[in-house]
Amino acid sequence: MRRRRALAALAVALGLTASAPADARPDAARLTATAPGWAVAGRPLELEIRQAGALAGRPIDVLIFLDDRRIATVRGEGDRTTVRVPTDGIPAGRHALRFKSGSERGELTVRLLPAATPWAAAALAAALLGGIALLLRRRRPAA
Repeated sequence: MRRRRALAALAVALGLTASAPADARPDAARLTATAPGWAVAGRPLELEIRQAGALAGRPIDVLIFLDDRRIATVRGEGDRTTVRVPTDGIPAGRHALRFKSGSERGELTVRLLPAATPWAAAALAAALLGGIALLLRRRRPAA
């Protein structure tokens, strides 16, 4: 009985080892990126590209796509590269930001806000502050 359990445990362990992804190796090439969750349409989007494993420290060319439209090519130097990606002519909404270099690929979701959003937020804040100021002015006792 013990022998069967030992063989079963060994088979499970070998099965798990054989099914581990190739990217689990510490020297595997990895390309990742981070970006803010949102940006204003028409303004550049800041994107940080990270190289790890076999790509670390090597100069590489990274192609950047927004909704399958190539918008930039960046030369990655070192382990991290920060780039400002143009968003001119791209409408507001959720978009898929893809990046690739050779066989390494990645994807992010980015939300572009309408260009009028900052102005609308500023106007709303001004109206709110004005309303608060009027309320505080009315509550002061008359002298």
